[in-house]
Amino acid sequence: YSELFGPYPFLEEKYGHLECGMGGGMEHQTLTFAGPFNHHILSHELAHSWFGNKITTGSWTDIWLNEGLASYATGLTYQYMFNGFYWKKWKTETIAAVCQQPYGSVIVDDTTLPERIFDARLYSHKASLVLHMIRFLIGDSAFFHALQNYADDPMFSYGYARTPDLIGHFETSSGIDLTEFTTQWLYGEGFPSYTIDWGISGTDTLELSIWQQTSSPSVTFFNMPVEIGVKNAINDTLIRLNPSFSGQQFQIPLTFTPDSLVFDPNLWLISANNQVNGIKDELYETLKIYPNPATSFFYIPVTFPLPSQISIFDLSGRIIRQYRLIQRFVPVDDLEAGIYIITLSDGKNTTYAKLIKD
Repeated sequence: YSELFGPYPFLEEKYGHLECGMGGGMEHQTLTFAGPFNHHILSHELAHSWFGNKITTGSWTDIWLNEGLASYATGLTYQYMFNGFYWKKWKTETIAAVCQQPYGSVIVDDTTLPERIFDARLYSHKASLVLHMIRFLIGDSAFFHALQNYADDPMFSYGYARTPDLIGHFETSSGIDLTEFTTQWLYGEGFPSYTIDWGISGTDTLELSIWQQTSSPSVTFFNMPVEIGVKNAINDTLIRLNPSFSGQQFQIPLTFTPDSLVFDPNLWLISANNQVNGIKDELYETLKIYPNPATSFFYIPVTFPLPSQISIFDLSGRIIRQYRLIQRFVPVDDLEAGIYIITLSDGKNTTYAKLIKD
């Protein structure tokens, strides 16, 4: 902690632990009360020496400044201790705890309700992951530099702070405006779920669409970068994309042909129920349609006999449309933007095409 947050704030005093009959712990300055003596509780309460005791939240509204920082400090011990063995487990379990319910903001919206103030799912678990995402946004150097500056700031040291005070240090150290982020992740509710549709054009161009649904109407789209792991049996790479709307399409040149994608492999994001839907290029190379991408229609080439049966599938295999085609003009203006599989069958042969709908 001293390396990450600065020197222990009470060096002239002793630090001890008092075992008691309580269920968790309490960060009494220089003397932690704890029920079970385990790493999780003791590391959390020790972190409060910096965030909770040296700097105390100025309002119950901002209790996350104490609890979120202490909870993330515990997470960091799992990253930097035990050879990192428990780091992924901590992230996985904390994300799952947050996403058990679709609503709730980190900022306490009603400080007259103790059960709202002390909702650990929000003030502790979600708050710690919000800090984790800020680290993802601004990078390790700016993130930990900001925490040290915040802990040493004479305006707040051995005094009180509010949410804008900590966010201001993150913005100063990184040069990044976090207004939209804090609006969505601290004051907004819920979390996103992502669907990734992907395929390969030729042998080395990855085509994918990133869709997002939110669990709460308070945020219609969480504007966050995402990481996607791309790999095959021999090669792998990590790409970072910045979708700005649901259904946004990307084309990424690669040096190898992947056979699988992994969404958020390093667990940076608060998200749940994510899906990755892959399709293989050789499946749809037997039929060329145009224009492609298409906006309102596409044409069937004259080399294919009509009438035929046409079927339009989404990437999950669901039939969107199926009918007897008697003309080469196929309207698609009412389809949502995305990637679709088109099949044509004349009763003897079936051909396939990939359609990109803009």
